[in-house]
Amino acid sequence: MTCLASQGQWSIGIFKGRAIAELRPLEEWQQARERSLRNPIISCADIKDVPSSFVADPFLWPKDKDHWYLFYETKSVHNTQVRRCSCT
Repeated sequence: MTCLASQGQWSIGIFKGRAIAELRPLEEWQQARERSLRNPIISCADIKDVPSSFVADPFLWPKDKDHWYLFYETKSVHNTQVRRCSCT
C-alpha cells in the first residue's frame, strides 16, 4: 500500500544522544549497523491494513531493559488511530 498524497509524506526516525546537540541518527549506532537498521523506521507506506496519509507524534515507552514500544499516530481515510510497535 502507498501513502495518500493529501497530507504529505511524513515518516518517523530514531535519534539518540546525551543532549540535543549530541543527537545522532540510528545509522550511526553500532547496534543498528550490526542489524542493518536505518531511518526512517516507519512511514505511511508501512501501514498495510488501511490507506494511510501520514504517521506522526511518536513516543517510546520502555517495556524492559532491552525492549521498547513505539506509539505513533496514523491517519487513514476513515479516522486517526494510535498504533504501537515493538522495538528491541
